[in-house]
Amino acid sequence: MQVVIRKTNCDGIGNVMKGLISALGIYENVAVECNPDYILGNYDTILEDTLIYRPVEATSPDSSPTPPIQVQYFYTCRLLVLRTEEEFQSNIANEFKYTNGCGNPVLNPVFSMSRLIDWNYDPALICEQIKTRIFRAIDRIEFKPIILDTVDKIHQRFVTNAKTLGVSVRTWKGVHETNLNIANERSYDPAEIKRKIRSIMKENDIRTVVISFDNHVVEPEYVKFLHETCGDVKVIVLHKNGCNELQSAIVKVLALSKCDYFIGTRISTFSELVFWFSRCGIDVRTVG
Repeated sequence: MQVVIRKTNCDGIGNVMKGLISALGIYENVAVECNPDYILGNYDTILEDTLIYRPVEATSPDSSPTPPIQVQYFYTCRLLVLRTEEEFQSNIANEFKYTNGCGNPVLNPVFSMSRLIDWNYDPALICEQIKTRIFRAIDRIEFKPIILDTVDKIHQRFVTNAKTLGVSVRTWKGVHETNLNIANERSYDPAEIKRKIRSIMKENDIRTVVISFDNHVVEPEYVKFLHETCGDVKVIVLHKNGCNELQSAIVKVLALSKCDYFIGTRISTFSELVFWFSRCGIDVRTVG
């Protein structure tokens, strides 16, 4: 059996990667289906080929037939809990209570329909069995060299032997986001983000601030604020720098996960990736 993360035509990187992590935690043969017609659908540019779904083509008459592989599609924006983990894990409640497992009735019996752990940034609330399984899944994700090299170059710019703050400015006006009712569904308050930055900078000896934007229209506002408020702190703005949109997104996640502190939107799968790729070691302060 091959478990395939169904191709997307609207999701950001967080939803797809959370599905991939959920599947990799329990299945051996897992791959992501690409969508070359979607700006954030070309996963073959960030993941190694072993994680990319390629339909088996019909064999020629003179070749040996290939045993058919059963494909089971998988889609979720959650880090799923297993039924066998229910006795160890309490439900972490938030405003999103609904789950459909992995969206596949064949595979759904494996997963809990009563335990949810998403949009939580307190590692003490996650049982060790689940953390171990998720970390094991993350370790199985192989990124293209361009991703790892780019992240390494950014990390080398951090001031050594000093604390680092990562900030994700989520305006909900990214390249893939349309028709969002911001007032009712998602909030963006620059004043709240700036208050959190001031608070962390006051409490800690931060020497580097790494900041990412879903829309760079607001970049000058924050760069000015950081230089006026934070003195001679080193500011690293995460730009595309030759990467495509999806490559840039995962580079941001991995670079921010190397910080000591992180400010990000609470209900955001992007923020969750930063937290989990830090192996739950980053101190997260949420906004929104």
